[in-house]
Amino acid sequence: MLAEVLFWILQMLGEVVLNVIVELLFDGAGHLARRRWGPFFPPWLALLGYVAAGAACGAFSLWLFPHSFAHGAAPRLLCLIFIPPLMGGVMAFLGRIRTARGREVIRLESCVYGTGLAFAFSAVRFFWAV
Repeated sequence: MLAEVLFWILQMLGEVVLNVIVELLFDGAGHLARRRWGPFFPPWLALLGYVAAGAACGAFSLWLFPHSFAHGAAPRLLCLIFIPPLMGGVMAFLGRIRTARGREVIRLESCVYGTGLAFAFSAVRFFWAV
């Protein structure tokens, strides 16, 4: 029983690490784009863009890792439910750190935008990963 729970935790950590990598890549790209062009999208369009980017990255990740890190229906569903809000919290935390240091914050560094990107990424992996 304990070994099975530890195995589930390790499987979910694999999905979390993949989500963190994607979120941080988009965070860096967002800062570069903001420096170059400034904030030029309305908030609702930016959210749709992050969701579309998350879905595209989820599809790309299926090419790299066609098998889900979480095996079985229950761990995969838990990943879909818990990882997006967790990633939104991580991005909001990064935004607070940047604000405290007097640095510029982008929209992705908030809970809503981070959760949107992570949910689209996780949903694609949930429905199409083997």
